[in-house]
Amino acid sequence: MTAVRRRSPWFWLLFAFIVMIVIFWGATRLLNQLLLGDSAALSANNTLTVSLAGPVVEQPGRLFGDEPVGPLSLREIDKALRRGAGDARITGVVLRVGPLLTGFAKAQEIRSAIRAFRESGKPVIARVEIGSLLDLYVASAADTVVQIPSGNYLLGLVSRRQYYRELLDTIGIEFEAFHTGPYKTAMSGYTATDMSAEERSAIEALLDDLYEQLVADIAADRELEPTQVRDAIDLGLLSAQDAVEHGLTDRLAFDDELTELAGSGGSVTVREYNNANAEPWSFGKPAIALVHVDGMIVPGSPGGSPFGGGGIAGGDRIAAALRAARSDNAVRAVVVRIDSPGGAVTGSDVIWREVALTAEEMPVIISMSDVAASGGYWIATAGTRVLAMPGTYTGSIGVVMARFHLAGTYDKLGIGNAVVKRGNNADIFVDSQPLSSEQRERLQASVDATYEIFLEKVAAARGLSRDEVEQLASGRVWTGQQALELGLVDELGGLRAALSAARREAGLDAGTDFVVSVYPRQPGFFEQLRGLLATAQASSQAPNSVAEVLQTRFDWLRWLGTSGHIWALSDQAIPSAVR
Repeated sequence: MTAVRRRSPWFWLLFAFIVMIVIFWGATRLLNQLLLGDSAALSANNTLTVSLAGPVVEQPGRLFGDEPVGPLSLREIDKALRRGAGDARITGVVLRVGPLLTGFAKAQEIRSAIRAFRESGKPVIARVEIGSLLDLYVASAADTVVQIPSGNYLLGLVSRRQYYRELLDTIGIEFEAFHTGPYKTAMSGYTATDMSAEERSAIEALLDDLYEQLVADIAADRELEPTQVRDAIDLGLLSAQDAVEHGLTDRLAFDDELTELAGSGGSVTVREYNNANAEPWSFGKPAIALVHVDGMIVPGSPGGSPFGGGGIAGGDRIAAALRAARSDNAVRAVVVRIDSPGGAVTGSDVIWREVALTAEEMPVIISMSDVAASGGYWIATAGTRVLAMPGTYTGSIGVVMARFHLAGTYDKLGIGNAVVKRGNNADIFVDSQPLSSEQRERLQASVDATYEIFLEKVAAARGLSRDEVEQLASGRVWTGQQALELGLVDELGGLRAALSAARREAGLDAGTDFVVSVYPRQPGFFEQLRGLLATAQASSQAPNSVAEVLQTRFDWLRWLGTSGHIWALSDQAIPSAVR
């Protein structure tokens, strides 16, 4: 007789919780419609309030239908500010800044949208409580910067790297990385005990360029000399009163005192304002496809979240999105928006191929967001034109492969291992034994061969020789400003500039009304629900062996070190504003 497998109580608790959320959400929407009627209508005088705290994502989350949830996306912020500039119902803007958790490229695009609104002559007030250098950078684009009296700034740029080699040695894990060039340091945190001279020089070059960009822009915004801005930053921690004295803040005030600066009309959020100006029916209009590559690139079809943001970009999922865009008769051009540090070479190459096939039929503009490095740059080489922001983190042309040797750990835990094989190197990724010299040579040769493919792609795309590309490669990272000077990108500009370039190259006149079709579609709530329930059910099953427990606990190590994937991955995080 077949035993009936009983689901864990946790499975049913999760299921009941999700059902309650669905019922509560539906009842709330129905009640709001009955009591409030059309909430999209705006009064004659409104202050647009823009929350610039936490992450700014490429795509907003969508739980039900098309209603956005979660953190604001860059396009939502940009659309509200630029539309509000010409809307008589919007009398001013209040930016609630900090702590802003995004990269410098998105911050620069937000600043551009703020400046576009300021051209209307209507006031823009930035309200800061506790801010970083990035918060100050964005706030400085406003007419007036206001800080609460007890607030402060923590200023500066910092890049921190931790090294785990001695820890891994202690627990019996040996780590080997096969890479191309001294600047491909994505795995150095596991193979080294300190920063190499090459790694330090690359990070310092990034810091220098980003720092000069920020200082120059803040000085121009605040009508200060660059030396005055540098002196203030060097102090590190500034009280709100210090910020006023150094010219970084205009006045101290609380929220209730902002009305005299921003006007006394009602307040409307970005999403409320965008909902009140929903796009009209778009049937029959030409379209530009906007394809997002958001997060680490992996093989297969994972990716997307109902709550917005990236994290994982499945190569097959994005390739399917490009095919769908290419087969849509309304689509005249494609913008591939990359916000990714790279990932698996195979996933990157699958996307690259579809970008190249699309470029044979229509213009494909590459738009680099905060990060378009390594595998992200691999994809970019297939586009017809490449745009980056000055603060974009790009390049990192190189590849790496990692391999863990866990024999020491198994010995400490009392776990024996026996291997029987056919084929001299069938055990090349068996983690219970070290590599032979022949196996080590095979892995390095595989990495070197993949690196040559990368160099050839860049050389063909950028009109350079293989040797000229290698001078810019070896895993070296660059800002968008540096990449422009080196010939790795075509021009500086954000997503709006990329969409304009796509329109021009598609032959659409400046006055032509077109729609932006976004790919891949964010998964809805019920699609995610199926995944959550499947995960809950799987996790409720007891492991069958000690080995299975180890596989669960060391999953991230084992996946990286025993999968056989070659990675075009950049692990040098963008230097962050001190916060």
